[in-house]
Amino acid sequence: MYSQNYYNHIRNRNKKSSDFLSKLINNLSIVLIILIFFIVLKAVKTNTALWMNEGIKNAFYKDYTQQIKSFAMNKLSSFNLGSIKVFKQQEFIIDQVPIEGKIVLKFGEKINEDNISKGIIYETDTSKDVKAIFDGVVEKIEANDEYGLLITIDHKNGYKSIFGYLDEIRLTEGETVKKGMVVGVNGLIPKTKKYALYFELQFNNTSVDPLKYIKQY
Repeated sequence: MYSQNYYNHIRNRNKKSSDFLSKLINNLSIVLIILIFFIVLKAVKTNTALWMNEGIKNAFYKDYTQQIKSFAMNKLSSFNLGSIKVFKQQEFIIDQVPIEGKIVLKFGEKINEDNISKGIIYETDTSKDVKAIFDGVVEKIEANDEYGLLITIDHKNGYKSIFGYLDEIRLTEGETVKKGMVVGVNGLIPKTKKYALYFELQFNNTSVDPLKYIKQY
């Protein structure tokens, strides 16, 4: 057996179909009226008709590039682009230098005929504490022939700091680091017999000039 709800459902469905058909007919009628209007304008040669026809033609063929560009720029200027992560290219500001000393080699300067520096080198009178420039996590501790004992700190958002020429490291891999925390102490460069610190800054695994990020430089 079918309930009263079933019959109500059938009536409602038929009513919706009827409403849809009515709307479709109305829309088609409007389109037809507009089409007839354009045809009449095309056929009639009065000054008014010619003027309206020319205006419609110009509207269709007009170049709206500049208007669209201006509209888009106005809308973009109203957005807070600083809140969108992709635009935060200079959010990493170094206001805690790793060591107090004299910069004797800058980023991009020649080390020798074949190599240029990927970082900067500080020179100090004595061994000093080396401090973290930003919060992060110790990613790697290693040693090589060029920069001796090295530590890499991942500061997230694509930034990493690397310190070399260290005589001692006071952190371990995976350890959380806070800005200003003592990473270790710098040591003597074997070739020059002077105390120094190698400091490299990377963004998305590419070396960048640290001096462009140091606030007071």
